[in-house]
Amino acid sequence: MEYTLIEVYRKINNEILLAKECEKNGSLIDAMMLYDSISKGFQVAIDKESSTAQKKILALKVKEYRDLCKLFFEKSVSRENHYYINETRNVILNADSLKEKDPQKSLALYIKALDTLDFLILEGKDISQIQIAKKIMKETLSSAEIVKKNIKNIQQQTRDLIPKVSEMNISGPLNKKNVLMKSVPEDNFSNKTQKITKKLSDSEYLVALNTSYVNGVACVPWEDKDSNCYSTESNSYKDDRGKLLLSETQRKSFGSWKRLSKFYKDNFKFKVLKGDNITQDTVTDCSFVASLIVCIEHEIHHNTKLISNLLYPQNSNKEPIFNPSGKYIARLFINGFWRRVDIDDYVPVSQKGKLMCTYSTDDAFIIPLIEKAYLKVMGGYAFPGSNSSVDLHTQVDKEKTWKRIFEGFKKGELLITIATGEIGRNQRESLGLVPLHAYAVLDIVEIMSYRLVKVKNPWSQFSWKGKFSSLDSNVWNTKLSKALSYDPNSAGSRDNGIFWIDYDSIVEYFDGIHLNWNPELFEHKSINYFNWDAPNRITIDQNNISNNPQFRLRMNKGTVSGRVWLLLSKHVMTTETNSDYISLHMYKNEGDFELKRKGDVGTSLGVDETLRNESLSEYLILESGNAFRTGEYINSPHILMQMDLEEGSDISDYMLVVSQRDRDKSLYFSLSVYSTVEFEISSLQGYKYNEIVKSKWDNRLSGGNSLSPDYLNNPQFSLVFPSDTSMGETRFSGHIILETLFDYPVQIRVFRGGYLVTVASSINTVAQSGKYRHKLCSLKLDKLIESNYTILVSTYEPLLFGHFSLTVSMNSPFKLNQLPREGSGMRHKVMSGKWIVGVNSMGNKNNVNYHLNPKYSIKTSYPTYIFARLYVVGLDSNFPSLNLSVFESQKNNSLGTLVATSGPYSNIPQGAVIQKTLLKNGGSEYVIIPSSWEPDFEGEYTIHFYSDYQVEIEQL
Repeated sequence: MEYTLIEVYRKINNEILLAKECEKNGSLIDAMMLYDSISKGFQVAIDKESSTAQKKILALKVKEYRDLCKLFFEKSVSRENHYYINETRNVILNADSLKEKDPQKSLALYIKALDTLDFLILEGKDISQIQIAKKIMKETLSSAEIVKKNIKNIQQQTRDLIPKVSEMNISGPLNKKNVLMKSVPEDNFSNKTQKITKKLSDSEYLVALNTSYVNGVACVPWEDKDSNCYSTESNSYKDDRGKLLLSETQRKSFGSWKRLSKFYKDNFKFKVLKGDNITQDTVTDCSFVASLIVCIEHEIHHNTKLISNLLYPQNSNKEPIFNPSGKYIARLFINGFWRRVDIDDYVPVSQKGKLMCTYSTDDAFIIPLIEKAYLKVMGGYAFPGSNSSVDLHTQVDKEKTWKRIFEGFKKGELLITIATGEIGRNQRESLGLVPLHAYAVLDIVEIMSYRLVKVKNPWSQFSWKGKFSSLDSNVWNTKLSKALSYDPNSAGSRDNGIFWIDYDSIVEYFDGIHLNWNPELFEHKSINYFNWDAPNRITIDQNNISNNPQFRLRMNKGTVSGRVWLLLSKHVMTTETNSDYISLHMYKNEGDFELKRKGDVGTSLGVDETLRNESLSEYLILESGNAFRTGEYINSPHILMQMDLEEGSDISDYMLVVSQRDRDKSLYFSLSVYSTVEFEISSLQGYKYNEIVKSKWDNRLSGGNSLSPDYLNNPQFSLVFPSDTSMGETRFSGHIILETLFDYPVQIRVFRGGYLVTVASSINTVAQSGKYRHKLCSLKLDKLIESNYTILVSTYEPLLFGHFSLTVSMNSPFKLNQLPREGSGMRHKVMSGKWIVGVNSMGNKNNVNYHLNPKYSIKTSYPTYIFARLYVVGLDSNFPSLNLSVFESQKNNSLGTLVATSGPYSNIPQGAVIQKTLLKNGGSEYVIIPSSWEPDFEGEYTIHFYSDYQVEIEQL
């Protein structure tokens, strides 16, 4: 609901009165929440007020009531909980500020806050903390719902813009996925005209749809009909968004917006473009202009069309032509698709009547219009700058790099720009270089033992002053000048920004060499589009990558050597500061995979050492670690990973995992594969059936690892699959993930049965997660046949308390329920004792003096079910084999009929167990005997005895 300014002030006054009343009544939490609302109300008033003086007064009020809110918060909440509440409130404030600007990120932050509040309510130890968390949660839920509704409205507006079909004819580097690639995308590097038509999947269609707005500008996927935009109506078209945001430098000398057709008058004809003529003016888009220049030079030297065919309308020779209406459509490759960007021909002109944008000195009209189309998408002429391309290397081999770029450039397979980094003032003067600036590479030569590069500064001035510059008289002689058609004297007298520089100086003084290779170097190509939704809960551990986008890449095995390039591109939605640090990791799929992470704790039972994670095979990777290739995390929209394939290599199967640090919003990507050998790439989807349960280790359910006698007193869950025999034999596959906020080493173990596990052994173990790992562990279940299983989750040390989250994902429906702890609902008695050599340590039943072992009488009044466990106290290894048995009691104190037993003697740490057994004879007396297999064992023991009805137990 939108309030008027008067209504805002009325609401604030009412809340101030209520807050004072709450103070008097001692309702500190209510007062705190009201002061918070009051401060927000004053902030709303600031936005609505027109008076600058009044805004300043209101700003002081905002601070005053925020301070009051903080004061009452500190009075209401215990000090140890301040951190969590404050952090949550900061997240919510951040979400509030992004409601309009970035609703997707705002919603993600609200969800993150709600998850934290949920945790605080569950963990709350005092009523005030829980009350505050609940009140904040109520407000946050309301805000989140509003943002969610706004997002749906925006998505609907985008859907209205794009044809509502899941099949679009899209030209460009697209190929059908999941098959071996032989077709080629459109090749702008050559004169071939090839178009590939691809039917997008539903999910890929949504990627195209949801990335069709960049900075609020519509750039829908290109269709052939878009080229027909010619109109004879003079100056009839005016773009509502055509007057782009000007840079600060432009605004200082800006005169007016003028139609380019009026500016050029009768000279509005297509001209062959020349890189030498391109001049960057007051726009800080040197990276774009440098890229423009190298593309134009490629057109000249290799007879290609990289730039000149991007603007419409065109004539029969596919050359841009004058449109009387003033409307032009640029065809740009944006966010993984060729897209249309509509522009008018208005350009900024200075007060002196000069163009204030990039232009060609020969008045080629295409240059200002292509720049305008690009900058319209990028947010305007106030462009912050960027890299002209990204080709990331952590280490560079100087000689190999030269050979690579020299050969590639000469063959016309490579476009190059170079860029400077930070340069001190003194070096700027002595070297002639502009800091943080991109330059275009026009030519590369090897001549007279020199390795030289011809470079152009997009500003068309400020040339290099170092070695091989026009000032370097030591190197320029007649022979060299003639060979390069370069006159240093003429160049020195007329600085046009074009210069020669040696390769060694580039390596020394420039920060980066940006390479853009011809994709036609690779015979086989593929592109996959996908989205990565914002997390719907807090990511407890960054090592959990089960929900990361993942792909399986399979190559022809080792028949020939080859090269594969993987290009991960994040689709850009806004040109704000990029805080999305993304990466691409590669794992080998070798069929025998054991995850290892720093800090893993040894498994507790020797037999479990052999239980490893299943092969990666067709399955998702659940945890990070053991990557074959670990990518760098950078905030560039492009990540390039290169891999050489060795002839005869046995490894032909890889897993690709997209990763991001501190993920808090939905992102869209393209993953392009370029390969010299055939390949197949498949997107790995998560399992269809998923369930998350939250539980905790507490003082009753925290038994430690499998060496602990209390190991089975850990949380256990039944995993039950439907037993539909009509479908024949069904095999169940999936994975289980255990996460906790606490830095505990944890483990998952799966047993057969589906009921409470009372005996842990390798025989009834189906799978386990390996060594105990801090905060996060996982396991995979592959082709299970039985229908009932039990999941046990444990910490390495006993008595570690805290909440955890258990996620089960399967290929078939299932039911997941936490099982009651051992003896739950039964009466419980504990007997402790000691075997003493020569007194009562008489060994197993085959020994004559077995009856001299410790004995306890059990007297019952009614028939009752019993359950009992015996274990040794104080041992970490070399556990004795134990047995626990119940006999009917005879009048002469001899042992009668055996009624219940734990079975064969067993030496597991959890001891011996008598399963639930009915003592039928109410009013009878029984004898229970704990014993070890070997006589003369000395040690302490404990018996936990459970019964439905009250029984009397007495040591004999």
